[in-house]
Amino acid sequence: MKIRKACLAGLAGMAAAALLLTACQNQSAPSASPTGSAPSAQEQVVTGTATGMGEVTVELTVADGKILSATVDTSNETEGYGRDLGEQLAQQLMDAQSADIDGVSGCTVTSSAVRAAAQQALAQAGMSGQTAQATAGVYVGTARGAKSDIKMAVEFDGEKILNVWNVENGDTAVFSQIAADTVAQEIVENQSLSVDVVSGATLTSRAAMLAAANALEQAGVSTADWMVAQEVEKTTRPTEEYDVVVVGAGASGLTAALSAKTDSQLGLTDSGLRVLVVERNGFPGGDMGYSGGYIGTPSGNPLSQATGAEMSPEEVTEAMLAANPNAADFADPVLSLNIWQRGPATITGLMNRGFHLTVEDARVVALGDGMMTAAFTQDPVTGYRCGDDWYDAMTGAPYLGKTLGAAAEDAGVEIRLHTEATGLVIENNVCTGITVEDRESTYQINAKKVILATGYGGFDQESVETFYPEMSNVLAANNPGNHSDAQKWIKELGGEVIYYPDANYIVPVYNAILRDNYEVGWLFQKGHTMWVNSDGVRFFDESQILDNSLTDTGALLQTLDDGYAYMIFDDANTDCAQYAQELIEQGVAWSASTVEELAEKAGLPADALADTVAAYNEACASGTDAQFGTPADFMMPITGSTLYAARIAPGSTASMPLSVYVDQDMTITLTKGGQRIENLLAAGGVCGNLTPVTGFGAHVYEALSSGTYAGECARLAILGQ
Repeated sequence: MKIRKACLAGLAGMAAAALLLTACQNQSAPSASPTGSAPSAQEQVVTGTATGMGEVTVELTVADGKILSATVDTSNETEGYGRDLGEQLAQQLMDAQSADIDGVSGCTVTSSAVRAAAQQALAQAGMSGQTAQATAGVYVGTARGAKSDIKMAVEFDGEKILNVWNVENGDTAVFSQIAADTVAQEIVENQSLSVDVVSGATLTSRAAMLAAANALEQAGVSTADWMVAQEVEKTTRPTEEYDVVVVGAGASGLTAALSAKTDSQLGLTDSGLRVLVVERNGFPGGDMGYSGGYIGTPSGNPLSQATGAEMSPEEVTEAMLAANPNAADFADPVLSLNIWQRGPATITGLMNRGFHLTVEDARVVALGDGMMTAAFTQDPVTGYRCGDDWYDAMTGAPYLGKTLGAAAEDAGVEIRLHTEATGLVIENNVCTGITVEDRESTYQINAKKVILATGYGGFDQESVETFYPEMSNVLAANNPGNHSDAQKWIKELGGEVIYYPDANYIVPVYNAILRDNYEVGWLFQKGHTMWVNSDGVRFFDESQILDNSLTDTGALLQTLDDGYAYMIFDDANTDCAQYAQELIEQGVAWSASTVEELAEKAGLPADALADTVAAYNEACASGTDAQFGTPADFMMPITGSTLYAARIAPGSTASMPLSVYVDQDMTITLTKGGQRIENLLAAGGVCGNLTPVTGFGAHVYEALSSGTYAGECARLAILGQ
């Protein structure tokens, strides 16, 4: 538990600004000791709770209208988005002597939750200071989301919230709109500002709640009581029965469900089977929604036929094996070929069902020694297309999941969102169903076939500790809904889990929002910046970042103790300075007029950074970097009126190459060619025997095709065909 406490005695002289400006660093300060004696009769201890990224608790000791001490528990917040801010925010409460604190830049959700919890606590002590009467009307509130300001309108009658709707939203298309609309509906239904987030769009969800709170504050409402975390006692539902249950509504899961419900062409045939998909996130798409919008379409479909650049399934399999020679121990070329052979019918069938692909998306790309076709999809609203600015998730990616989910539902597949599979029902190496949990209940679903389509390895804390502990200093910047479920379950059964580190994709990132695929995310490659580690000293020739691959630079950052590097530059470096404010708003950059002030804000040793900057400036003046040999034309002195530090770290922007073994009919085996778990199949990234993929959108193509094959195997087995 990271609980921070600030006491009036001894801390009152500390500057609030100094604490505020160490915003959102992933560095845990030691826990302060609690006060040494119990409160006197005149003193009162009051507690408030509110929902940030998780539950936030504020405990205040008050007397005579003053806050004597404050404890802020932010241990339930997300790492990098508020978990380690308890001490700073507690000190702000002490300095302000009220709940009216500035908060921490880049951590709006946590800051707002602490304000609300403090207001609630102070109200218990009669210190809320709320005197204004609430006024009926329609008000528009604003809060910062993942990448934009979220605006929510609230219609209030003086006592109740009558209606809430989203006015403005610039976060990721589809996902963010689902989040904002869902939150709006639940605020009205629950008459509360503390409602469930939409899994997979947490920041947008929280921003929608905070924007609604801001609107109510304009009406004169004290929002503390409206933000109290709600307790839900879950019920146990009766067991349900289906023919096929698919776990995961990503590319492979939805296609597997569609194939089980229809036929191997994904046509209009109805197999008559009852097919259900359960999905942890609040929207379909899985990793495909974060894929950059690329999909490989090698042959036998309208896109490849339009370009004429086709590679047969045999050629694709051979090219993938050649690109991944170290995978020969586990990859099964026969099974892989079986999968690729389903590709042409899969792409054509999905397009016929309204999948977000058109002939206009077709582009010719290289794969090994050959040329094939890949789809560079487009955002239908903005017109932005894959490749317009390299690898950007703000393209057609979110629409791929949306349209694939719609295609499955149109075919009669049932999809349950916000429904997490919590385990497998297995007896004598036969799977008969799964256990699940949603927001209101827990229950069991029995099925004749269960298909695990939970994706490659996730980057949740348990997955990192279990499968790749060497990645502990790497930030998660990929699909937050991927928790390596299938891999964990098979490991619990005594099975072998395949980890293929050659396929890791660890690159420099600022945080999970500014991944390597937005324009500002490429700031580190614009050059002419000095890099230091957390000790405030340089550690390499910075010009290497222009020659290195992204993964080379990511590997370099992993060699640092905590993984963090800081780019230091000034306002004369306009290539970088133009993006500084956006980074500051995200809580990953700081500005100052002196080196000492910059070090304090960024949490770096002031003396060490000052010495490093001085030595660097001398090297710039002399034209020779004796320490690392950085070319003179790469170096720019750091002498401007405004100085900047931007923190960067190694990040996983793709799911981890972690999977399990499957047989030729996609049934999971505990080892290669070993004990089968009957009636338990896998699709997509779960399947370890498939050839590792290389190239534009090839992983999405393999996921879709493997889904078709897994659904086909399940359907034919159930129908006895």
